[in-house]
Amino acid sequence: MSHFRWFLSIFILSALGAHASAQQLPVRLQPVGMSTAHYEDSHRRNWGNTGNRPLNVRVWYPAVANAKETPWEDGIYEAGTNARDAAMAASPGKLPLILLSHGTGGAASGLGWLGETLAANGYIVAAVNHHGNTRAEPTSMLQGTLIWWDRPRDLSVLIENLLTDPPLRAAH
Repeated sequence: MSHFRWFLSIFILSALGAHASAQQLPVRLQPVGMSTAHYEDSHRRNWGNTGNRPLNVRVWYPAVANAKETPWEDGIYEAGTNARDAAMAASPGKLPLILLSHGTGGAASGLGWLGETLAANGYIVAAVNHHGNTRAEPTSMLQGTLIWWDRPRDLSVLIENLLTDPPLRAAH
């Protein structure tokens, strides 16, 4: 067998194995809910100077016990398994909040693997798409990539909004 055929055989078997394992729902003690939110920073303009700076967010959280989790896709890839917009599980105390920031050109949805794992273990996890530097927007903008020091402000504004968002306010 040539090296090419051997490599191709291994590649196909690996791909089939990865696809089969991706189809199995994760075993969790706590179902995970996911919701999306849109906030705006009224103190900063968007890079096109046509309005406020947008903050599009994904939030993962412990969901009620009977929440039905289903796989979800983001574009062309499988992004995770959760109960979309499920009710948040009751908690005897406040839940810790973890913020996630994607890398250059990334997106909040690409952090679903981490957000879901943390939420299944009792955390509220929020990830923001950094305006101008995310594949979640139709175009990236040079300012979004070069002015990296705007990212911490995105996270601060996200915290401010999450603390006033009725479903999340009581949980953290």
